[in-house]
Amino acid sequence: KYNEELIVKILRQIFDAIHYLHFHGIIHLNINPSSVVNENRLAVHIKLTDFSCAQQIATIEGHNINKNILQPNKEYSAPEVLNDESCGVQADVWSIGALTATLLSGFSPFAGENIDETIQNVSFVRWNTNEFYDDVTQEAVIFVQQCLKKSPRNRLTIPACIDHKWLSLASGATNRRESAIFLTEKLRRFAHDFRQRCRAQTEIQQDTIIEISKR
Repeated sequence: KYNEELIVKILRQIFDAIHYLHFHGIIHLNINPSSVVNENRLAVHIKLTDFSCAQQIATIEGHNINKNILQPNKEYSAPEVLNDESCGVQADVWSIGALTATLLSGFSPFAGENIDETIQNVSFVRWNTNEFYDDVTQEAVIFVQQCLKKSPRNRLTIPACIDHKWLSLASGATNRRESAIFLTEKLRRFAHDFRQRCRAQTEIQQDTIIEISKR
């Protein structure tokens, strides 16, 4: 079943991987549906890929990134990445928040009609929770909102994400997530459209997480 519990299982593994990278002073800077791969069709076994934009940083605040050198997926990049500002660990939190919004809606939250519009949407944090599936829990909505803050300082930290109420292992939270079942074709349509948008940049050959609703 495609439900919130499945999404949370994916996110926990992503956070484990990102927490490990950050501990070693590395930021990914290109977390998006094509860089998160599910290695097992019968279970959730997540692998983070595409380190083409990864950067070594000396502090959590990071340093300025030249966006003309790096080519991250702009739909899932933080405002500071797209605006040549100092980028640190919180840039990855934004990307995970945007990815979570996609898993909860079947839409790319900041995608515009063209690249310039997408950058504007990200820069001004223009997105809408009305696109979320009807049965999405309030805890999930709050989690995404707390990740998608324009100022990096106002976003959840990775440890705070891991400890967030929505990702709780408590039985009550698990039951609520299991009950939030999404009977929709939106994510499948998104997978097709996203692949079309990415094809000009790179070929997606692996079983990415946007295929997970096909089970």
